[in-house]
Amino acid sequence: MKRAALAANLLAISRVLLIPPFIFCIIFSQRDGFYLNLARVLLLYGVMSDILDGRLGALAGNNPIGQFLDPLADKLCIAAIYISLSLVWHNPPLWLTSIVVGRFLVVRLLWLIGFLRAKEKLQSFLQKKSILTKSNLWGKASSWSQAVLIFAILFSLPGGWVTFLYWIVAAVTVITGIIYLVQGVREAKRLGLV
Repeated sequence: MKRAALAANLLAISRVLLIPPFIFCIIFSQRDGFYLNLARVLLLYGVMSDILDGRLGALAGNNPIGQFLDPLADKLCIAAIYISLSLVWHNPPLWLTSIVVGRFLVVRLLWLIGFLRAKEKLQSFLQKKSILTKSNLWGKASSWSQAVLIFAILFSLPGGWVTFLYWIVAAVTVITGIIYLVQGVREAKRLGLV
């Protein structure tokens, strides 16, 4: 079980460490197709490592560090990819990147406020069965819709589909952000954190 937890944590860390090379590949992808293909490989690695990380996390059982690292790694990767694609390729548009990154910041800020107000060690805070500490179906829907758009952009899906996905991602991200905010504030009040 300890090996599974360690492997899961290392996979999450590896995804974060691949953010700079991915950004580098996006910057140079307009000059050389090699870098675009390398960015695609890094994206595929990120998705596969996330799936494997989840399986290993389930095997490991109680892994508070993994419960913290995995969603953080996912969101940091998605935010970095959206920002780099928006600034270099202008796709997705900045308004959509602002929504995606803004939701990430609001949810993480809510988590941080809850953690700081709880005045507990990270491990005991993460073991609470709370919207503040556990991912849920809404968060997964948001992350997966954002990831699908990244794939559509990097693998050159026809423009009409990409534009359609902009609106899907925007809607899912905003709706899930509101749900997290409402449930998070309610949960913080229940736990006496607000």
